[in-house]
Amino acid sequence: MMPIESANSIATTLESAQPDFMMLVGTLNGKGIVSKWTITAAGTDIAAVAISFTDNASSGNVLLNAPSGGMHQFKGLTQGTTEDKYVTVRCIGVQPMYWTDAYKNLATADTNNGFMINCLTGISNCTMSNIDVLLTAAETVACLKDPRYLTWRLMTVKIEYDGTLIWYRTDSYWDQSSFVAASTWGTAIQMSANAYTNVDNSGTTDVGKQYVYPMMDGSGISLNHLTYNMTPPTLYTTAGTGSNQLTTAPTQYYNVWPDLYEQNLCADTTLLLEGTDNPETTLGTAITALSDGYKATVVVSLESILAGAVARWRGVCLVMYTTEYVQETENGSLCVVATTGTTTNQGPDTFGANYLLHIPASIWAPPSKSASVVPAGFALTDSVYGIEHSPAGQVDHLYTQGYYSSTSWY
Repeated sequence: MMPIESANSIATTLESAQPDFMMLVGTLNGKGIVSKWTITAAGTDIAAVAISFTDNASSGNVLLNAPSGGMHQFKGLTQGTTEDKYVTVRCIGVQPMYWTDAYKNLATADTNNGFMINCLTGISNCTMSNIDVLLTAAETVACLKDPRYLTWRLMTVKIEYDGTLIWYRTDSYWDQSSFVAASTWGTAIQMSANAYTNVDNSGTTDVGKQYVYPMMDGSGISLNHLTYNMTPPTLYTTAGTGSNQLTTAPTQYYNVWPDLYEQNLCADTTLLLEGTDNPETTLGTAITALSDGYKATVVVSLESILAGAVARWRGVCLVMYTTEYVQETENGSLCVVATTGTTTNQGPDTFGANYLLHIPASIWAPPSKSASVVPAGFALTDSVYGIEHSPAGQVDHLYTQGYYSSTSWY
């Protein structure tokens, strides 16, 4: 519940605004619900009839459906009529969004004005539906297999003043010792500027459209600052063009073996082999001294990875066979890996670096399931390989699906 002033043109702080309606958020039949109610002139009563939203609305209220898809174990999730019976959205907080001028003319100043709403989305039980009807046996089985069962995510939603949905995002608490996203909850979203002084931890600009909210999973708590203008990276979105599919990532995960997220560590990787015209004139002598000009490019899909505090990595290894069924055991493996960031307590979505590795057979060779490898310790860097990495350095928010890294060499 949040009192809001819709038309005032002189307020300079949130505290000085005079509310003329009340925002209410909650849950109705498993969906998030947002309502506006008029406050009387006396400022003491709420009118019996709600103010209707005019867009994205049902009976004047905005209804928020559970989202499909996600990162980590939520990748590929669907949200159809079956899932609507047991996946829930519980909205817990709402704040105004003043796009042009803080605390003024919320209803008329700009179409970007509106509201920030935060909710929880997940599955609380697999017995009764969101309308208190017993689930069928098949629906119960599907519900129990769903990664959202007893695993909640925070869901933040931006709507315009008339109810138009602009965007939403889901977030999970990151426990650096866990291999899956934690069940996450929090409290109502708050505007980050002080209601009396407008002091904000990002300064005095852009007041009225930045927010704070906590996330927790029982083992810890983090305080998050949500800015209005953060945008995703625009580069590194090209998938590999090589016809050699080396490994394939699952399209969806479930709560049962062998489809658990933590048991499926492969990313999509491809290999492109191509020749070079006139390598003697187009390549340096260091490369042509050992290479006939054939170039290999491995592209790694940067799906989210939860595997420790810093420098987490995944990739693919090429192993030589002397014949179709006989593995060559002397020269080891050639691997391409992509790491996350290397700075202490850096988030799991930051891309750190690419490496071309030579892993000696004495360290690891199939069919062994694992070995202790630090990528930087086995990296090939000699100029004779003509190695090219993309990205060439650290980039925030790439390890989030839809982005790719590549390594090429001769």
